[in-house]
Amino acid sequence: MVIAADSDLSGTESPVVNAETGGVQTRDISYFLIIGWGIGMAAMTFFMFANTLMLPYLVDYAGVPVALAGILISASKIYDAVVDPLIGVVSDRTNSRWGRRRPYLFWGSIGFFFAWMLVFNIPQGLSGYALSGYCLMVLLFFSTVYGIFSVPYNAMPAEMTDHYHTRTVLMSARAIAQTVGFSAVGYLAPVLIGYFGGGSAGHGSMSVVLGIMTMILGLICFFMTSRAKSYAPDRADDIGFRAQVSLMLRNKYFFLLLLSYVFLMSAVAMMNASAIFYTRRIIHASDSRVGLLFATLSIGTFISLPFWVWVSGKLGKRVTYILGTLALAACEMTWYLAKPDEPVFLFVLRNIATGISSGAVQMMVQSMLPDTIEFDRRTTGLRREGVYAALFTTSEKVSMAIGVTIIGLVLSLTGYIPTPGEEVVQPASAIAGIYASFALLPAIFLVISGGVIFFYRLDEKTLKSATLSADRQ
Repeated sequence: MVIAADSDLSGTESPVVNAETGGVQTRDISYFLIIGWGIGMAAMTFFMFANTLMLPYLVDYAGVPVALAGILISASKIYDAVVDPLIGVVSDRTNSRWGRRRPYLFWGSIGFFFAWMLVFNIPQGLSGYALSGYCLMVLLFFSTVYGIFSVPYNAMPAEMTDHYHTRTVLMSARAIAQTVGFSAVGYLAPVLIGYFGGGSAGHGSMSVVLGIMTMILGLICFFMTSRAKSYAPDRADDIGFRAQVSLMLRNKYFFLLLLSYVFLMSAVAMMNASAIFYTRRIIHASDSRVGLLFATLSIGTFISLPFWVWVSGKLGKRVTYILGTLALAACEMTWYLAKPDEPVFLFVLRNIATGISSGAVQMMVQSMLPDTIEFDRRTTGLRREGVYAALFTTSEKVSMAIGVTIIGLVLSLTGYIPTPGEEVVQPASAIAGIYASFALLPAIFLVISGGVIFFYRLDEKTLKSATLSADRQ
């Protein structure tokens, strides 16, 4: 049963690109809803950027040993493997005047502020077990808040529209919001840290500002999606959670996408966790250069989105994703060529090229997810978008745990010396470890991700066939 259906503010349907003809068709989803839902991704991007700052902050300012910091962060992500599926089940079974998903957008938005505050205001003077225990508790809270918002949010597209190509347009809005959000927070975070005096105090004050901004973005998404289509709980509730997961993993398209996503997000986690180490220790950049890195990455992603939508319409989502992973892997390997004295324009061009490549990866993987959920619904008759989104979000957290753990271990094994300043000269082995962490290892994982998706064959024709098959049953 539909609880709320979206309609355009003008009373007309919204046009979207017809990938087969290059023309425009009308769909049952409005621009207002598309934009509102996309803004939720900006909130999530702001929040998840904290992961980029987290490892350097814990190591260089909170005094946590680098290997232990990696393990603590990873433990909080593994914890999500239990929490996120539960959130998915609960959201699937929620029946409120706000629909199944939106109540969690509201409470997750409020939690964003407090999570930012707790993570980057570690009390001074803690050490040993007290420091480790406190850090673990706030990291667990951080992960819980993200799950409360992200799992229902990621479940919404499968309910919002049934159209195969409309989902690409919807995910384009998501990618745009992610790009703009990443650019904004990537620039603001280091600037705010410097503005507030740097160090531990700078991180603490920065977290207040970004916490408020993240909360506001989340609440905007909540209010702008008030007319999003939503369905009341159905007979999926009668099936146990373990049975649901077992049935979902038999969905070969979802399984392949999930496996590919694990390698993708592990690569992203490694890049993000090592980015600040790379810019500070390899190219000896200031905090402003760190902001330039993230801003130019986002510019590349933003300008590439129309191109990748066009490529997807011509070649399909699968081929576009493979091209994106290979291009992104090649761009990552070019960071081995970067030197402290290289011109800024080379730094910018490399970032823009990396951003262009990541545009295909970001948009296609999120566009394929609701397709796999729709395939399940058409062949089983069950609506369990929340559980699917939970498993996908859980794989993201596990992947981040893998990536951060790898970086922590690599830096520890290669002899990285924690320091709050620039005065310590890192040994050659640590420099090699940072290069491997930021360039080589992510590139390997990206190639594997593209290789896995090579076997993914769910296109529009296959999805329509699944519909015909279900109708005959």
